[in-house]
Amino acid sequence: MNDDLRKLWNIPINEYKSFLELIDKNMDLELWGFVQTYSSVNKDNLPFIVIYDSLQCRVRFEYYKPDFGAVTHEYREVQILYGRLHTKSDSRNTYKENKFTKYWYSIYSDYILKFLDGMPSEEVIYTTKDHSPMLKEFKKLHPVWLHNEIWNHYGKRFFDLFDVRNPELWEKYVNYCNEVKWLLYENRKRQEKIEKRSNPHDYFVPDEFL
Repeated sequence: MNDDLRKLWNIPINEYKSFLELIDKNMDLELWGFVQTYSSVNKDNLPFIVIYDSLQCRVRFEYYKPDFGAVTHEYREVQILYGRLHTKSDSRNTYKENKFTKYWYSIYSDYILKFLDGMPSEEVIYTTKDHSPMLKEFKKLHPVWLHNEIWNHYGKRFFDLFDVRNPELWEKYVNYCNEVKWLLYENRKRQEKIEKRSNPHDYFVPDEFL
């Protein structure tokens, strides 16, 4: 990449080093007992992946170039995911034989914060992915700052959720997610029935009225 593009997109020359510095300077890793256990082998090509482990869970930082289809850009994004200690570093969320297997968890696509906030599953189905006091307050922050705020706000109980030594809490979370998914499914079925009844194309119309 030439220097003009780097300046335009505010991209440092040594992206990998800058990515590590961004994490180390802005996340309270030592406070929560995290140590780096994995990093991308190829430090010249995106995405960069760095994983830290504590006695309770794993946290995965991904630095990548998002796919905007045919749009040409050099934009960079950071994604932060969480895994349990038995999760392998190279694990990927997979969908096979109608079964979705999840290894890494997001505060957006999963119900982590809603569960910790005590939001009833019946309310979750009517909320957006960022319908959480924390996400509303800090949604404009860079992901690294946002997640550090989440750590400070929820404290140890955020990491307790992923702790393999605390299976009862994890089971409650899994049941909570299943309840939400079932309610979403039931709600979707009701909506489809309503739409079908209100759609005139679902009724027989004589040719002369077409």
